[in-house]
Amino acid sequence: MADLTRDQVLTADDRKTKTVKVDEWGKGATLTVITWNAKQRDQFDTYVYETKDDDKNLRSLFVAISVIDPETRKQKFTLQDIEALNDKAEAPLTRLWEAAMELNPVLTSQFEEIAKNS
Repeated sequence: MADLTRDQVLTADDRKTKTVKVDEWGKGATLTVITWNAKQRDQFDTYVYETKDDDKNLRSLFVAISVIDPETRKQKFTLQDIEALNDKAEAPLTRLWEAAMELNPVLTSQFEEIAKNS
């Protein structure tokens, strides 16, 4: 294949999604998780770098950054929602976190760096 044009790159649908069941929050309820774009990855990196305490809230952070409205593809949550997400049931958060990790793998070395800087 030849080099891509600018328009081919900018119009490519390169972000995968995954639907996750969250029956704990409503019968038949689902949420959609998406592959991060560069802005979302920067949100993750900035939050982790700027959060100096021991509790990085990684599970809720992944959920806040990764869960989208499937129609608009806009994030449903903001970083300000992390504390509220921390108060939600662990099981659905873990399913969402696992889906987000599958679509947006953060290297083990990066988690080690996070722990070291805590």
